[in-house]
Amino acid sequence: MIAGIDIGTSYSSICVLDGNGKIQPVETATGVSMYGSKYSLPSAVFAEDDGTVLVGQAAMNNRRNKPGQFCMEFKRNLGQDIPIFLGNHSFLPEDLYREIFIHMKNCVKKAYGEDITQAYVTCPASFGRKKREKVMAAAKAAGLFQVSLVDEPTAAARSYLSQGMLKDGQKILLYDFGGGTFDVSLLSYEKGDFRLLAEPGGIEQCGGIDMDRCIFQDILSHIDKEVLEQLQKNPINKMRFESQLGELAVKIKHQLSSSGSCQEYIPVGWESVPYEINIARFNEMIAPLVGQTIDACRRILKNAELSVKDLSAVLMVGGTSRVPLVREMVQRFVGDVPVYSSVDLELAVATGAVMGDGSREEGDEGEKWSQLGEKYYNGDGVEKDYEKAVEYYEKAAELENAAAQNNLGLCYENGHGVLQDYKEAVKWYRKAAEQGNTVAQYNLGHCYANGIGVPRDHKEAVKWYRKAAEQGDTAAQNNLGGCYANGRGVPQDYKEAVKWYRKAAEQGDADAWYKLGVCYAHGCGVPQDYEEAVKWYRKAAEQGDADAQNNLGLCYAHGCGVPHDHKEAVKWYRKAAEQGDTDAQNNLGLCYAHGRGVPQNYKEAVKWYQKAAEQGNTAAKINLGECYENGRGVPKDYAIAAKWYGRAGAEEKKNSVLKKFVFKSGLQLGLGIWKKKDSN
Repeated sequence: MIAGIDIGTSYSSICVLDGNGKIQPVETATGVSMYGSKYSLPSAVFAEDDGTVLVGQAAMNNRRNKPGQFCMEFKRNLGQDIPIFLGNHSFLPEDLYREIFIHMKNCVKKAYGEDITQAYVTCPASFGRKKREKVMAAAKAAGLFQVSLVDEPTAAARSYLSQGMLKDGQKILLYDFGGGTFDVSLLSYEKGDFRLLAEPGGIEQCGGIDMDRCIFQDILSHIDKEVLEQLQKNPINKMRFESQLGELAVKIKHQLSSSGSCQEYIPVGWESVPYEINIARFNEMIAPLVGQTIDACRRILKNAELSVKDLSAVLMVGGTSRVPLVREMVQRFVGDVPVYSSVDLELAVATGAVMGDGSREEGDEGEKWSQLGEKYYNGDGVEKDYEKAVEYYEKAAELENAAAQNNLGLCYENGHGVLQDYKEAVKWYRKAAEQGNTVAQYNLGHCYANGIGVPRDHKEAVKWYRKAAEQGDTAAQNNLGGCYANGRGVPQDYKEAVKWYRKAAEQGDADAWYKLGVCYAHGCGVPQDYEEAVKWYRKAAEQGDADAQNNLGLCYAHGCGVPHDHKEAVKWYRKAAEQGDTDAQNNLGLCYAHGRGVPQNYKEAVKWYQKAAEQGNTAAKINLGECYENGRGVPKDYAIAAKWYGRAGAEEKKNSVLKKFVFKSGLQLGLGIWKKKDSN
């Protein structure tokens, strides 16, 4: 059975193609809800004490009792390898989506008595490679092995197409205002296919839940501050109260979509606080959010060098598009251009997804061979076998399957199932890249940047990185930023570097977080701003980036963007040092040597200097030499001191870096030799 699955920030849904060839929504409800339909599953999870995960309304029904074991809106965290703690159990965002997929799979089995044989799972067009890989991994972990990803705008547009509302040659703006994010895409419809006219845009932190929070904050403002302070003293009661207000805010938002005002009584302890809001007040609160979406529409038109008059239609998608002010402001923006919202706004994406991704007919032999190759490559339900994987990839590649061509390139690059052959890898990457495969475009750029299978050519690398970056590949965006920062293949341009780092950073790329932090710390392409630098360093550091951890430690040590805090500096130095970062090891040694953030301990200082020095860190070699010269943490030994000073000095002369250390190490080398001679 073929299924289309829309994984949303607030709600998820699934549609299938029944035995009569008709698209049908599947009931996924796990309990009676005061809002939403039986076809819209709240994207919510609750972990019971034994680790069992409940989803949907069943999860929401339990959150008041144990709010610390409940989570929603985790789509925003996809691609960030930061655990989500539910009680005593930890999960990654993709683990939670696996539970959503399992539930949906079981609902189809219950309704039709059949398993899903092909799943088309949607994701925002702006999702980069890492986020897409996480979605695929979650689906496969749930037992959906035949999975293809479909961009949400394409799926939504196909839903309108199925109703005969689109014509050949039209240019369409897809306005998708969902529960957690806003996405906008510009498409052309030609000869039965959709094509992106510009890089998709959007706002990650702008959705229906942000409107709910506006109401939530307004409700709080009507409650006596002393009562709220009493609630703060009991964290569990506070979480339960906030959970209750959160549900009430959603209910009020839905009511204001069809009536002019809403009155409620909020139970606070033994009291009930009256709360009233009218549509004018609600519109005033949410107008800035809706205004941001209109600005995003203006930007995408500008990037495509089009005007509103060039549009044939605006297609509305997403539950938040039901809000009257949203429809009003969109219509005001586009003037006489038709604005359609006639499909089921919450099921439009899942309905369109059932139709596939539009790049091939159902049953395409190339896709079948490609997916079979992927099963053997990853060991999905079969024993891992690279040679068989290559055999199937080759069959698919000959049928012009771009994914298989890219994977065949990876096999040749890594020597998996074939003899390692970089030229052959480049050949297959190029075939896939020319078909628009973003992963292959990135891989081909990487080959040119590093001279793998082709002569090194930074201009050519930039060309392919740009193609992938413009389609949302975060690794390509990050590398393109690096090209502009270092003047490789393009003139050095820090502003352009920051632009691409930011695109990757906003999609959760940890390396881009670190680099964006560096730009703010040094004022490269942006005004110098240590607080902003600390913000980005912290995001990368919390995901395990050692360079960011060391730099965050430096910020705490020197009070840059944060208050001076040597204990916090030591904490971050240690995290980086334990990963082998030599600068952090040396810095941790200095903390122990000077008693900053830790008790003074020369033996511990020597331990960390030694680790860094043995990996070639010049500053650590000098510091280690000083310890041996002065007998700090080790017995005084001028010969060993001279050895480390000498190594530092020799390397500095050879590399011509850190010149101040060259002078110092040269003097101290002479001092060590003199003292050794004198002692004889």
